[in-house]
Amino acid sequence: MRKTIKLNENTCLDCGICDKKCYIVAMEPAKYSLYKPALTKPGESYTCSKCLECVASCPNGSLTYKL
Repeated sequence: MRKTIKLNENTCLDCGICDKKCYIVAMEPAKYSLYKPALTKPGESYTCSKCLECVASCPNGSLTYKL
């Protein structure tokens, strides 16, 4: 099974803190975002190390790491 970072869109505040903590988003902000629906999710990239800085930084727990 593949582990992924999931976003709960119902509780996300669109604050962008998760994107600021993600090194993949920092490298290519026009391509990746954890919360913007039109962009690729960094957790789906082979370069994502699953450091979980994004999950830890979410102020209301909208990001989780699951199978």
